[in-house]
Amino acid sequence: MENKKIVIIIILLTVAIITIRPRTRPSPEPSPEPSPEPTGKLLFLDTYEDNPVIIETTPEKWRELSKDAKNGDYWGDSTYWLEIGKVEQSGKYTIDPLLADIKVNDTLAYRGMRSIELTLYEVPLGYNETFVALARYIRNPSVAKSGVYEFGAWFYVPAGYTPRYVHVSIEDHLTWTKGYLIHAGVDPVSNKIVSWVRSKGDAPFAWEPIGEIDFKYDTWFKLWIVYDTQKPTTFKIGYKSLIEEKIFKTDKFVLQGMMVSFIGLPSFNFYAGADNTLGSPEQKLYVDDFYVKRIEE
Repeated sequence: MENKKIVIIIILLTVAIITIRPRTRPSPEPSPEPSPEPTGKLLFLDTYEDNPVIIETTPEKWRELSKDAKNGDYWGDSTYWLEIGKVEQSGKYTIDPLLADIKVNDTLAYRGMRSIELTLYEVPLGYNETFVALARYIRNPSVAKSGVYEFGAWFYVPAGYTPRYVHVSIEDHLTWTKGYLIHAGVDPVSNKIVSWVRSKGDAPFAWEPIGEIDFKYDTWFKLWIVYDTQKPTTFKIGYKSLIEEKIFKTDKFVLQGMMVSFIGLPSFNFYAGADNTLGSPEQKLYVDDFYVKRIEE
């Protein structure tokens, strides 16, 4: 009988210890794994976690960074820029900082805690579209040089908004005698990947469909381009969402003529942003992890 009591006591003590032992809280659901970055030399990866100062591009700032770069001061290369402009029916582009707004958002991010919120206001009368983009202007000749580049960003379009041509872009001015303007975008309205080209219609430029995607609102997607400066007439456009990943090869780009402002100043301009079109209401989207890598010399 005594042995039986001892066994019962041991069982009760064991149950008590298990009951009062602190319990580990269940781990939260894991976040989607970030896309593996391409191998190569990273020119920049803008995560916005440090709440950076972003400078609006103005004609005065543009002239200042160009003048300083020609004198060997490349402060503009490491600056976070926001370029806002408007396009006339003739195709003329004018910088106008009043047509969009920007803020560092700490409630929504692809990775980390922060992203950039872009707001595009209505297109003013007399213009076809407005353009807003985070920008990086590369002027250091040791960086702006021939090679194969991958550049892109993650975007998020909230339901209820329809910004047109959510895009990433490069303007290749390694020589002043001609420039290659590569703009690839996502059109949420038509569910298509598009590229900016010269048009045979009323307007001198248009966004031409390249391929179809299954676009979804309220989720992050990645858009990127792989571009070889030695073969600038063809390039690849990549699109990745939670439900699909596609690669498109195209030869749709805009060839620009001589620009004396780039004499002695090999340059790249990189962009991640969107457009708004005439007659559309105010638009909103988010951008995160804007990056450029040289993946081959």
